[in-house]
Order: sequence, then C-alpha cells, then structure tokens
Amino acid sequence: MFIFDQIFILVLLNFVLVNCKNCDEHCFSDSSKPCEKVNEPKCFISTICQNAVVCCRLNDNLDEYLVSDNITFSTKNINYLHILNSNFNNFTLSMSKWLKNLKSLAVTNGRLKQFNPILKKMSPLECLNLSSNSLTTVGSLKYAGKLRTLDLSNNSLPDIPDEIPQTSPNIKIDISDNQLSCDNLSKGLKSSKYKNLDFENPNNTWCILTKNKQIWIDYPGRLSLSALEKLSENQTNCAIPNCKCGIHRVDTSNSKLWTTVDCSNAKLQELPKLLPENCFSLNVSYNNISSLKGIHNPSYDSLSELDAQHNLITSIDDLEGSKFIDNFRRLDLRNNSITSISTHPFRFDRASQKELSLGYNYIECDCNVAKTLKEWLRINDKDIKDKEEVFCKGKLGKVIDLDPSELCRKDPSLTDYIYYIIAAEVLLLTLLIAKVSYDYWVFKGTGYLPWPASKMPKLPCDWLCE
Repeated sequence: MFIFDQIFILVLLNFVLVNCKNCDEHCFSDSSKPCEKVNEPKCFISTICQNAVVCCRLNDNLDEYLVSDNITFSTKNINYLHILNSNFNNFTLSMSKWLKNLKSLAVTNGRLKQFNPILKKMSPLECLNLSSNSLTTVGSLKYAGKLRTLDLSNNSLPDIPDEIPQTSPNIKIDISDNQLSCDNLSKGLKSSKYKNLDFENPNNTWCILTKNKQIWIDYPGRLSLSALEKLSENQTNCAIPNCKCGIHRVDTSNSKLWTTVDCSNAKLQELPKLLPENCFSLNVSYNNISSLKGIHNPSYDSLSELDAQHNLITSIDDLEGSKFIDNFRRLDLRNNSITSISTHPFRFDRASQKELSLGYNYIECDCNVAKTLKEWLRINDKDIKDKEEVFCKGKLGKVIDLDPSELCRKDPSLTDYIYYIIAAEVLLLTLLIAKVSYDYWVFKGTGYLPWPASKMPKLPCDWLCE
C-alpha cells in the first residue's frame, strides 16, 4: 500500500511539474484558495507554478511538513513559499536548506505575532508578505538586500520595522490597517529612516494621535499617512523666520490639512507677510507689533484664530473689512496700547461661538464710551469674557462701571457761548423793535421826536425831503 502511495505522489508530482510553469513574478501569493478543503497541516506544490510551495494550517516546524509531504525535489527549486491559515505565533526565517533560495515568502491569514528573520548573509528574498496576521514585532531585515516589496498590512504593528535595507530601487511597502503611532511615524518621516520606502495605499494607512497635544482642538483620533506627510513637509518648509508651523486638525474625508503658525517671542515688528496654506491659527504674542494692517493679505483668508496679546497695537480699525473679522473664532488683544475701540466691525449673535479678549487696554473714556462701549461690553458678555478688565485711562476705573450721568455733564464750551450770544442778540433785537415802536407812537401823538432822534445830525436825504 505504501508503494502505491509513493507511486501516486510521484505521478502527481510529475503531472504538476509538466503542466505548470515557473513563477515569473518576484511576489507569489496563491489566490486559488488552496486551503479551503484542507483540514490538517499540509504542504504541497502549487498548481500555479512548479517552483512554488503552499502550506496550509501549520502549527510549527515547517521543515517537518515539507519532508513528510514528500516534496523531495531539489531545494534549489523552491523559490516561492506561501503559508496560509497558520496557527503558530512566531516564525523564524533562517538560511535552512528549504528557505535559503526563497525569492518570495508569504505568511498570510494566520495568527502570527512575531517574525524573526535570522539571516547571517545576504538573502535572495525579493518579496515578503506578512499581511492579515496579528503581528506586533518584525525583526531586522538588513540582510534582505534584494527586498523590493514588503506587505505588512492588516496587523497590529506600532511602527515600521527597524533596519530595513537601503536598497535601490526603493522598497514598496504596504503598512495599512495597523496600530501605528503618529509620533513614531512622524519622526521617521522627518529623518532619513524611510527615505528608501515607497508607501503603497497611503490614504488607508492611518496612525493614532496622542491626545495630549493642545493643538488638537477638534481631535480626530487618527491621521492618514498622506496628511502626515503634508504635515512633515509643512513643518520642514515653514518659511517664516523664528516661527514654528504645526497642525490644527485634518478633515478625515479629504485629508485637508489645517495648519498653525506660532511666532510668539519672535521679535516681530509686523504681522507675517505670508502664511502657509489653510492656516487656521496664528500666534504672534509677545512681540513688538504696532499695527494689524497685514490682516488683509489673501494668505490670511483661512485664519480663524489670532493671538496678538502683549504687543504695541494702538488701534483695531485695520480689522474692518477683512475676512478674518467676519469669520474669526478667537481674537486675543490683551495687554496692548489700544486707546479706542470701534464696535461696529464686530458681529455677535446668540449662535456665534466667538471669543474676543480686550483686557488690560486703557481706553480714552468720554460720554460716548460710557454710553456705547459700556453697553456693548455688557450685551456681548458671552463672547467677551474679560469685559471686567477693560479700563479707562486715569482714575475712572473699569469701562463696564462707567456712569453716563457723571461723564455726560458738559463743561461750558465755545458752542455753549455761541448759544448765549445768539440769545443776547435776540433779546437786543426785541428791545430795539419795542423802542422804535414806542418812539413812533410818541411822534404820532405829539409830533415830538424822542431825544436820540432829535440829537442826530441831518443827512443829505433829510435836506432833500424838506
């Protein structure tokens, strides 16, 4: 019986060798679902090509299964190996007689947690596919000098493996659907660690964000590799001297990157002339900026947050007509030199989510401020949290505490004197009309001219009248 089994296997092996060709591709993965009807650990020659072996449902000891299944052709002919549905947690790729000539190794759809390529000399391995496992660790691949494709997708890896060979051309790597850390991935992108890697499927390669960064106001939880590469480029190419470019948030639907710029303590005399694309937040606090004229620059059109506290700004009139004043979410102008506040550029309503800070500016207070600005601060207290810290120059105290009845009592002015003069003239005119009327009445009755008229010298017209 044993002899018949051997003959059958040899006939089958000969049939396979005759009817299938060698694999030409450097990556091999048997897509014919060869393990569907296999219920026990087993290795056999692939029906796709004659120099490829497929193993199903292995528990351990690969060599044992290869020998037991009578795959006795020369080991130099095993160039492609695909292990499916394995039950082992650890796999060691060594230079054993069965594996030393491998061009492609695929261990997929199993329970693999660790992969240890123990190679002591250069390996001919060109393709390594470890997708759809539970990998948390991949050892050094520095001796895989011919590696061209590395598929680590759908695992639990926190980072890209260390010691990837510096090959040319670059290695195509797919590390989508893992548990990557954005911090680790970002460090690798900034350094030369990944310079020889071409990332496949970048839009579905996500990394996990740490929640302890204050810049993540709208915390998305994860970030795509495409967005992270943009972030790395943005931070590297921040063209504003003494400033740091960062990220505010990412729209996960389109990977649109909203950036931030921090120019605090940068010794600026004016606002930066050019902001990065989609700049959401600008911090220019603790500088020597005296004007907000640059706010009308088109690169400020996306800006929603401006922190300009502790500067030398004297007026906010430059904000009028800008896109920023219509769309802002936060504006901090505390501790400046603003002496007057025009309220009409600002539009607040019950639905608005805006935050305006004006504290520790000292205003020139008059009757108009006591009536208009005080009421404006009171009505918009939801948006102006520091209304109690807006002061008047001198000893008048807080703007919010001004008493209009006190400040609106006017001292005599030139206008008041003009009113008095007009009143006096009206009175004199009334007296003059009354005197002329009286004189006319006396002259009519007695024919006697009053004393002022009788003493007046005669004019030429009087002689003519006589």
